[in-house]
Amino acid sequence: MAEAHERSKRKSTGGLYRKNSKRKKRNLVGKFSSTVVGEEVKSKKKKSRGSTKKVSLRATDKISVSKNGETVEAEIEDVLENSANPDFVRRGVITKGAVLKTSEGKVKVTSRPGQDGTLNGVSVDN
Repeated sequence: MAEAHERSKRKSTGGLYRKNSKRKKRNLVGKFSSTVVGEEVKSKKKKSRGSTKKVSLRATDKISVSKNGETVEAEIEDVLENSANPDFVRRGVITKGAVLKTSEGKVKVTSRPGQDGTLNGVSVDN
């Protein structure tokens, strides 16, 4: 069954809300595209509302790091932290806000690789 962005079926009192409309395609939720650390794989393109497209990055081993106003490309070695889900660290999944170990030091991801198709980050080394 499809998952959708909908309000709860139950009221705070425990009673049921009555549905006033069926599910619409605009309310459906897309599948989570997990970007993992690994050899570069072809990106996946998704159609979006308003004649726009989203590019989903599947796997990558490089990140563009901004350090003191300069941008350098670095090799990703490991995922250190991920506030979205602690399990993502073990699986090597990269999301926005994840802290990665790279050849340039620790980097925090600032882009959304599952929707932007690029991987950008800021150096967090002291």
